[in-house]
Amino acid sequence: MLTVLNRDRTLVGACCERASTAGVSVGMPLAEARALLRSPPSPHVEPLDPSGDAHGLRRLAGWAYRYVPRVAIDGTDGLLLDASGCERMYGGIDRLARALLRRLRRAGISACLAAAPTFGSAWALARFGGRSLTTIGREDLPTALDTLPIESLRISPASAEALRAVGVERVGQLRALPRSALASRYGREVLLRLDQALGSAIETIEPVRPRWPIHAEHRFDGPTDRIEAIALSARELVGRIAALLAAKHRGSLSLRVELLRSDLEPLFILVRTSRPCADAAHLWKLLAPKVETAHLGFGVEGVRAMLLRSRRLTEAQGACWSDGHAGRTDGEGEGVARMLDTLEARLEPGRVLRSIAVESHLPERAFDLVAHDRHPPSPVEPEPGLDRPTRLFDRPVPIDVSLLLPDGPLVTFRAFGVVHRVRTCLGPERIAGEWWRGLADVDASGDRDYFRVQTDDGRWVWLFRRVCPDAQDRWFMQGEWA
Repeated sequence: MLTVLNRDRTLVGACCERASTAGVSVGMPLAEARALLRSPPSPHVEPLDPSGDAHGLRRLAGWAYRYVPRVAIDGTDGLLLDASGCERMYGGIDRLARALLRRLRRAGISACLAAAPTFGSAWALARFGGRSLTTIGREDLPTALDTLPIESLRISPASAEALRAVGVERVGQLRALPRSALASRYGREVLLRLDQALGSAIETIEPVRPRWPIHAEHRFDGPTDRIEAIALSARELVGRIAALLAAKHRGSLSLRVELLRSDLEPLFILVRTSRPCADAAHLWKLLAPKVETAHLGFGVEGVRAMLLRSRRLTEAQGACWSDGHAGRTDGEGEGVARMLDTLEARLEPGRVLRSIAVESHLPERAFDLVAHDRHPPSPVEPEPGLDRPTRLFDRPVPIDVSLLLPDGPLVTFRAFGVVHRVRTCLGPERIAGEWWRGLADVDASGDRDYFRVQTDDGRWVWLFRRVCPDAQDRWFMQGEWA
């Protein structure tokens, strides 16, 4: 169910077929709807999101273009598909409609679909026909519409109320009335909608204009295994796409190059960038090593380049009198981003990592490593003002210590088989354990006292003592300053 907040009450804005069968209706208070759906499974409730629904409907319209040449959005929950001339490709309009409905159901979308000679009749049968799939021809059109209510003609509520006031409730009753009387009493809208449903009046739709992917292709006269010719064609195609992106002030995030091999399946080469890029030289620098080592089979018949993801380029303020490079336009971090792109192109995807902060006070759990081009859903800012080692061990290393007194300062400690004498010791810094993890996680549950220790050879290391009220305290080394 989808809910909408109306003053201080939460009302049902839309519901599924199961909820509707149980008695839930639009406008009903949410508490009353929950009472009707007590039997398991429990209802899934989300807030109504009109903008998100509109975006999803537009994406669905773009998906429908793989079946028909024109698709238009109808209201907030419908699509109008023009399948004129393409039904033969599927063996008839009935098979096309069944294929559409099957794919929608497989995607978890409940839909009612009608195939008819006119947009008006298809709209009426899909919304008022009472069947999930209806297919009719032009000869059966009047008979199929006569039993439907007059609201199926898409007339205004005022016109429908006026017709019902005189006893006209079905389309067949409306068709039996004289046309001259209808026009004089109820206006031209009723006759226009009736004629559009029956096919006597022309009706056009405003199709959705999907954004077709930017692509470029070059075909050879025959299969070739000359890597110089293939590389030259790929570089030229990448240059074309980069020029189109620059004209639109956009940059590539994911670019795919296909080598159309004569005896094998096409070979896909993917190029990703961490920032939007419209520089053909940089894109080719990432692509060239992969093209040169590609398996060509018995020859390549053509090369195709396609843009998969792009984003608008960000403006950067040019720097003047900086290291002798006047008028430099590279944004901050552009050089680092290109270096990361080069490393990922030479290594496997996902091998170049970066650290992000995690909500944890424990040093070994306060960060995580993710792919450099992945943005965390809720980034956590590290706590400022903390002096932490430049090298942090993956896990604390157990050590043996010698104390001047039972609770006195450190004298020596033994780590990795070497005994170090303590010159300076600063601390302690108490870090409380994560008690919510329970006693099963011993490494995280106890409190810790941290010390910054300088050894006799000048090294600064980070040691801590795990506070154990019921047992002897244990010492560990956590990291060191470079």
